[in-house]
Amino acid sequence: QVVVGGVAGGLIAQSEDADLLVVGTRGRGGLLAVALGSVALACAHHSTIPVAVVGAEARDPGTADLVVGFDGSTGARAALRWACGYAARIGVAVRVVQGIGEPRAGGADVPDPVRLEATARTALARSVDRELAEIPDPPEVQSVVVAAPPVEALAGEARGAGLLVVGSRGRGGFAGLLLGSVSQGCLHAAPCPVAVVPTTS
Repeated sequence: QVVVGGVAGGLIAQSEDADLLVVGTRGRGGLLAVALGSVALACAHHSTIPVAVVGAEARDPGTADLVVGFDGSTGARAALRWACGYAARIGVAVRVVQGIGEPRAGGADVPDPVRLEATARTALARSVDRELAEIPDPPEVQSVVVAAPPVEALAGEARGAGLLVVGSRGRGGFAGLLLGSVSQGCLHAAPCPVAVVPTTS
């Protein structure tokens, strides 16, 4: 179907009753150095359904596991539920990843990194188990804590993944922002297709 008018607005309007909106990383416009086009970014910002942004080197669907970014927020929980449903349908596993950053050196109150990671791993496993208890027939799920900033952690864990799934907005940022810094960072840095799941999904 050909829609006359703004491309992003037309795609969003046509996809209101769809399950997923899929766009490429860059269309005909823009500079070669710009990996993520304005249409893809606008769709990720404003769509009310999940948006998958796919680059030219994407694997075939169903050939690799999914990675999900998780920080315990409402957006992350929506992303995990969506990812589990999608993974179960195509028969792949899910790896839930939380980046906790690296403790800054100096000062007596700097937490022990080993203890910090162990505490985060336990909390993540409990949070994921609570979500999985509400999902019928969930796929195989593994939880991973990475001592790196969230975008770096997710991009690293997504190497070889079939899809990286993130919520539109996590714990950080302002309530008025539709797309958080982590999800936006992943759109630019991820080595695989990225699905951005709005909180309402």
